[in-house]
Amino acid sequence: MNLVDLKNQGDAVREKIENAFNDLRKFLEKEEGIIKGQVEMQEEHFLQQLEESATQSGGNPVTVEHLIADIKKKLPQEDIPLLKVRRLASSF
Repeated sequence: MNLVDLKNQGDAVREKIENAFNDLRKFLEKEEGIIKGQVEMQEEHFLQQLEESATQSGGNPVTVEHLIADIKKKLPQEDIPLLKVRRLASSF
């Protein structure tokens, strides 16, 4: 193997590494968007439930403590799949 072949091999390895990291960045950005969307939907769901709960309580003022207690009661009942471990594509 001569010096030119060795340099070409090094360049090819660097390019593969760069492509792999670019693919990983795209994957992570996509996953971030999915998780943020799930958090936003869950938040909207909880807010809607709290509004309904406040309406059903007969118009009594709802305190922050009441809202926190209500959320804590509902959290264990909800299936929140926010942080799933996903397999990376086999191309990585």
